[in-house]
Amino acid sequence: VLTVIAASQVGYGRAQVAADLRNNLIQALMNARWQYFINQPAGALANTMNQEANRGATAYTVCLSFYVNFFQVGIYTTLAMFVSYKTTVSAILLGILTYFLVWHLIRKSRNAAHNERESLRNLMTRLVDGLALIKPLKAMALEKHLGPVLEYETTAVKYAQRRQVFLAETTTAVNEPMLATFLSIGVYLTITFGVISLP
Repeated sequence: VLTVIAASQVGYGRAQVAADLRNNLIQALMNARWQYFINQPAGALANTMNQEANRGATAYTVCLSFYVNFFQVGIYTTLAMFVSYKTTVSAILLGILTYFLVWHLIRKSRNAAHNERESLRNLMTRLVDGLALIKPLKAMALEKHLGPVLEYETTAVKYAQRRQVFLAETTTAVNEPMLATFLSIGVYLTITFGVISLP
């Protein structure tokens, strides 16, 4: 029950953050000068209202999860220090080593997520702007030029999403053997330098 209540509150907070971001964007657009809208595509504004607000709300929940995990790690580390400070220090060093080993994959995953966001933004921009002009385009029989542009942007989004999924799965697959290896090292260090001894 407590888990459901806590998860609900986080979800309510996420929805509130998204609503606040959208309201702030609307107010900023209403107060913006005319020069701002000259070179600003309507599709980019629509994408900001939809995707970027959701991403901002997701960042809010991720930050909350980070702080919760940070305090949990602090509590567990403190308790582990009372059991065996040598083993705890070794585990911390192995955790830092793991971070540096997967840092390259994390950086690539972040770049892939950025590329996906930009590709999706370009697609939404061209789609909204194209649909806004669909009547004149059809009147001049030029709608055939819009389709290839949208197909190109859709293909770019597809490849960006594929790359992001591949890197995310690769990072997960690499973590499992590393976890098993470091767990074995931790057991060895605990037996050798810790307080546990085998019969």
